[in-house]
Amino acid sequence: MTMAFSNDYILDSERIVDVKQHEDYLFCPICRNPLWKPVSCKTCEKSFCKRCIDEWLRSQNAVQKRCPSSNCLYIEKRCSPLLNSLLSRVLARCQYSNFGCQQIVLYDSLVKHEDECEYRAGKCRGCKKELLEKDVKLHEQNCEQILIHCELCHCNIKQSTLKLHFIECSKKQLKLVKNDLTRELKKNETELRQTITSMDNDNRTTLKKFESDMKVLENTISWTHSTLLARLDTVGNQLELLHESNTFSLQEIDNINSSIKALEEQIKWNKATFATLEYKYNQQEQAKNDIQSKLLEMQERIDMLQNQQKQSKAIHESLR
Repeated sequence: MTMAFSNDYILDSERIVDVKQHEDYLFCPICRNPLWKPVSCKTCEKSFCKRCIDEWLRSQNAVQKRCPSSNCLYIEKRCSPLLNSLLSRVLARCQYSNFGCQQIVLYDSLVKHEDECEYRAGKCRGCKKELLEKDVKLHEQNCEQILIHCELCHCNIKQSTLKLHFIECSKKQLKLVKNDLTRELKKNETELRQTITSMDNDNRTTLKKFESDMKVLENTISWTHSTLLARLDTVGNQLELLHESNTFSLQEIDNINSSIKALEEQIKWNKATFATLEYKYNQQEQAKNDIQSKLLEMQERIDMLQNQQKQSKAIHESLR
């Protein structure tokens, strides 16, 4: 419990170390204790505790405020830096010395020390029992009335039943996780089967089309090969006849040139046909590789979900 150091705070003379060694002007003329939150009278320069002079002035019914020290007109002002400097050197015992605190602190450090002193009054958050602040933590560790927030179910549970609650709550949460994982696994398996089936059907269709295209190309190649050979034979025969003949006409030469050009066109077409065949073959290989990659990816997803399910089951079993 933190103490509020307001103007009502009183620094008792009995707490001052070597009180007789300090000058009288460090003490309030009203309460006779060391000055606390001091203010001064502008007229006579006397200093008072802020609390003491405020109470004195409230008790006076006079229109004008009179100084209790010399009965002069009281006009409040801040104390001199010298007075504050002298007060800062005063040593005082902690106000909780009767409860065991042995600290002696400087005037200016008194507020901070007593605000944090482990011998100040404290209270248990559960049973509300009043204790010394230093004993609160140990007491609360065993207090049955302390409520602990469960991060699993977000309920506040009494500390005495926390262990049992945590085990039961963990089992429930693990069961929910297990059910979620099982549903997710089944969902993924179903999606995977559907995808595989779809891919398999697509692959079968692609393969059938590819086989059909291959058959057409093979037949075309066989035909072009036969045609090419036939044209080669024709050109060869024409050249042979031309060689054996003593005379030849321009028409015959044109016929041979036409056959050679047709042969060149046929060769070009054959090259294009082979290029098409090679391109479709490469496409089919790429499609197969893509399908295998997707299958591997889906298998990794299934393995991951199965491992999560095994881990959940292992934790569940360990808490039984």
